[in-house]
Amino acid sequence: MDPEDIADQSVEGGDSSDQRWAEHLTHRDSDSLVAIAPHGGQMEPYTDAQPFHLSTFLSDCSAWTFCGYTEEGSARDVYYTTSTAIEPSEYELLSGLLRQQFDLAIAFHGYAPDREHPEVYVGGTLPAGDRTKVASAIETETGLESTSARPGDGLNAEYGGIAADNILNRLAEDSLQLEQTLTARENHATVCEGVVTSLESVRTE
Repeated sequence: MDPEDIADQSVEGGDSSDQRWAEHLTHRDSDSLVAIAPHGGQMEPYTDAQPFHLSTFLSDCSAWTFCGYTEEGSARDVYYTTSTAIEPSEYELLSGLLRQQFDLAIAFHGYAPDREHPEVYVGGTLPAGDRTKVASAIETETGLESTSARPGDGLNAEYGGIAADNILNRLAEDSLQLEQTLTARENHATVCEGVVTSLESVRTE
């Protein structure tokens, strides 16, 4: 799934002949749910498709991604901004989402820690029980190890997604942050199916 093909709005530009960026948005008329991938394109491959998978499955889900590409070198070195340092005013389409507060926000990321880690790590501000349901549903759908973040697990401090200035948590008080290995991201649609399945119970509680 290419976000450019299904997003309601897209803007793009080039910083040089071999560097370009794109921003894509589908903005639903609902405050219920928003899904984002701030490091799409070549920064964290496949994550940019995931918000739009959710918006396809769920009619009340808004979706946004920012993508960076380079013909040489690392797109991450050029375009990556950590989630706690993202300034909405610097993104033409993201700024519109910040004008409202959502019930739930979901962020899709890629990671490759230098220590033991699951294929999918589910963080965010939702209660641990809800995050465990999400992780379990993803593991059932994908067959990949998926765990919920917890204090002292060696990953939570860096990948837990609970910082108040994380762009995710500026969009909603309740949030889910999914950190995914490349293997998980290569199965990005199936990961999203697990998320959708789990939300059926999490959002009705």
